[in-house]
Parts: sequence; C-alpha cells; structure tokens
Amino acid sequence: LSPYLSLSSDNGNTIVDGPSFNKNMGISFWVLGNENKSLLSQGSYEIKTLNKKIVFSFGQDRFTSSDELTLGKNHVVVSIGTVSTMYVNGQYSGASESFSSFVSSGNLTIGEIDNLMIFNKSLDLNSAKGLYNSQLE
Repeated sequence: LSPYLSLSSDNGNTIVDGPSFNKNMGISFWVLGNENKSLLSQGSYEIKTLNKKIVFSFGQDRFTSSDELTLGKNHVVVSIGTVSTMYVNGQYSGASESFSSFVSSGNLTIGEIDNLMIFNKSLDLNSAKGLYNSQLE
C-alpha cells in the first residue's frame, strides 16, 4: 500500500498545496488525545475531533465516528468511496453514503496530526488494520 502523499511529524497548522480530494481516496493519520480541534481541512471539507469523536464534514453534511478517541495516540482512517467509512485504531467506526460524490481542491490545512498519508484509492478494513498495526510503537 503506497501513499499518494505522505507527511510525518507535523505539529500543527501546516498549509500545503495538496491533492484535490474526491471520491476514491483514503486518508490515514495519528492524533494525540481527544480534545476538540481541527485536524485536516481543504475547501468545504474538514476532519476534526469533537466530543471525543472524529467528525468528517463537507458543507452542511456531517459524519461522526461511532467510537470515542482515547486520551493517548489514536489512529484514524477516513476512506472515501461509494460508501465513505471511518476506522479508529484499526476498528470499523461507521459509514455514510452522503460523501460519495464530493470534490474539493486548494490548500490543505494540516492541524496537530502525525504520519499523514493520503491514498488515491478508498481503503477497506484490512488496509486500515494493516496501517494501524504497522505504525504501532
């Protein structure tokens, strides 16, 4: 599994000319803690932590993980495809069909996350588990 874009050891609010986000993409990263904060945004979409959960929003639509984040390090995968799916710490954490046709481009704002990887294909549970297990310290 090779990422389209990979950034490591980022400590807050970096802006890069990122790839356009559209359907059939996978986003993987680590986040420390569970306090409310923006993690990744571009155009009309944002991935953030809110009330100890991961929230993926595009415009007025929101998709929230079913699992709460821990106080320690958490691995998150957001997979965008025909059905968009979230995985937290290698486990399935919900799905939504609302995000199957969005496109966003422009600067990519990266918050306090680590080991960001963006894939040009959607990721399944086995890929999410593999990424989680391969990056455990």
